Amino acid sequence: MGQCRISKVIFMGKGANRIKIDVSNSAPNVTIKVGDIVFNSNPAVGLPIGWVCADVGIGLAWRSFGNVEP
Repeated sequence: MGQCRISKVIFMGKGANRIKIDVSNSAPNVTIKVGDIVFNSNPAVGLPIGWVCADVGIGLAWRSFGNVEP
């Protein structure tokens, strides 16, 4: 049988100030909104703790943060 992932998403704030916080074992591939955060469910040395959706001047993109050091 396959695996089933049930995501537990947290929303913080209200209205335009609301951000989404989620968990995944890989970088997100869907851009939602500036400030949204996805934490890495499988961090390891050299890998990020998570990703944040940011305005990079030419549109929105996911950027990693908090690389785990040895």
